[in-house]
Amino acid sequence: MLLTVGIFFGLFLLISYMSQLIFFEPHLSFYVPSEQITDFIRIISVSSLSGVVTSLSIYRIIVSGEGVKKIGKGFLGTLIGTVACACSCTSLGFTFA
Repeated sequence: MLLTVGIFFGLFLLISYMSQLIFFEPHLSFYVPSEQITDFIRIISVSSLSGVVTSLSIYRIIVSGEGVKKIGKGFLGTLIGTVACACSCTSLGFTFA
């Protein structure tokens, strides 16, 4: 549970900062314009689902007792899917294009 919350907040802060919804200088400021509400909802959903999926993947690796090499491919797929969704859901995708 703690890992899920940590991943959620980490991704949420990172994607919000890259989407220019959160600012750290000169003081902490968070602003969601009305035209970016759908992007904000996507950021929340991507962050929360990525936290759940990643923590469940780690739990599966620990509980199964098999090596990380055998099950690690599923974790890598989760990571690639998270990055792909984060790039397409925010203005980050337009930055790299």
